[in-house]
Amino acid sequence: MDHSSKQDVTDTWKLVDKVLSLVRPFGAITVLFGIISLAGYFGSIEGLYRPIDNGPATHPLTALIIVLLGFSLYKNVQTPLEIKQRHLFAFLAFIFTVIRLTDVVYQSDFSQYITPFLSDVLRELQTGKSNYMGGNTALMLLFISSSIVAYNFKKYVFSQMIATIAVSMPLITILGYTYGLTKFYGQMSLFTATAGFALSVATVALTADKGLVHALLSPHIGGKVARFQFVTGYIFPVVIGYFIVKLTVAPQGSLFGVFVVGVCWFIMIMVGISALVVEKVDHKRRLDEEKLHQAATTDSLTGLFNRRVFFDAANHEMARLKRSGTSLSVLMLDVDFFKKINDKAGHAMGDQVLIQLSQVLNSSLREVDIIARVGGEEFAIILPDTSQEGAQRVAENLRRNVEKIVVANWTPIYGPVTISIGVAMVETNTQQTFDEILANADKALYQSKANGRNQVSLYQIDGC
Repeated sequence: MDHSSKQDVTDTWKLVDKVLSLVRPFGAITVLFGIISLAGYFGSIEGLYRPIDNGPATHPLTALIIVLLGFSLYKNVQTPLEIKQRHLFAFLAFIFTVIRLTDVVYQSDFSQYITPFLSDVLRELQTGKSNYMGGNTALMLLFISSSIVAYNFKKYVFSQMIATIAVSMPLITILGYTYGLTKFYGQMSLFTATAGFALSVATVALTADKGLVHALLSPHIGGKVARFQFVTGYIFPVVIGYFIVKLTVAPQGSLFGVFVVGVCWFIMIMVGISALVVEKVDHKRRLDEEKLHQAATTDSLTGLFNRRVFFDAANHEMARLKRSGTSLSVLMLDVDFFKKINDKAGHAMGDQVLIQLSQVLNSSLREVDIIARVGGEEFAIILPDTSQEGAQRVAENLRRNVEKIVVANWTPIYGPVTISIGVAMVETNTQQTFDEILANADKALYQSKANGRNQVSLYQIDGC
């Protein structure tokens, strides 16, 4: 039984879990985007890969790489086969993207050998239509594929860094379409930008439990402030920029669009860094608070509840007993001949015996059971919803388990550590206080000692 879980002070990072859960569905969505575009080429339905008449088209190689990346994200599970598939899809996407970037840089044409529906692309280019996998698209897909490959090799910080950069590229394209700035989106179609945004967000989400993103998603004050700053700081310049661009001439609008993107990018970085710093400071504060809480509620030697917390829990259980009419049993126990251990081997040995004893008692009880060190070598246990017969079985199990303890330099020389236990049953309609019930268990404990120790005794209503 882990008693630290009974007073759990750790916040659940629900936002992190939610963001991590986006990876697979976003991967599936991008697969769908890619397949739809390829189906457009297969069925000669131009609207499926060219969303705006005479505007940029999603190149078939782009669509293929999007499908590969989408599958690599969708395969984000830990079975050996799925891991191999995730590595394969991401690696293929990386290689195809590198080939296309090589063509862009060196004016070569290697990508024609891996481009599906190449004849359709060439026919459209001859008629003057735009159908390229431009450098901006190839660079975006390179960042995304590199991020996934880095994640596969557990380079999480690097993966998050380049995935965050990748997010900005489809955002710039979407801003270009929003502002009507052709230079912003170039040859990247709206389909490609949308799929790229989903891919890059999902790639960032892969590392939601690490680094800057983890700090940004914190449930604590630092994360909440950072998220507010991030949203307001990003939306405000985008909205204001839209209205200003619409009221200016194109060259000025283009310059202002660049300014807006730069401001948004700067805000995103600064908010992430500030969230990380604040989260580190806040994390230290929470650890200090938890240490103070532990010091106030637990026994410093054994880590079990102290006497004050035990009696608070007892009062709660007594109130629940009266409401629900269930049963309740109380155990008192202490170590037989404990003074002999201290006298023969010193207090350090006595402390070691108590520590190991506490660990055995703790592991032998249920999660709902409550155990505390209430004296030097005395321990008290509350067994909720437990009859007298059940309590006796628990006590016997504890006694046997303690006998098996091996304490170096003690048990091999002087024999096993043993305990005596007293058990008291609490009646549903009892008028007794918990102090009186604990006293009954204590009387049964002394009966065990009087009968020769290393045994369990039950408190009887007519006396022990």
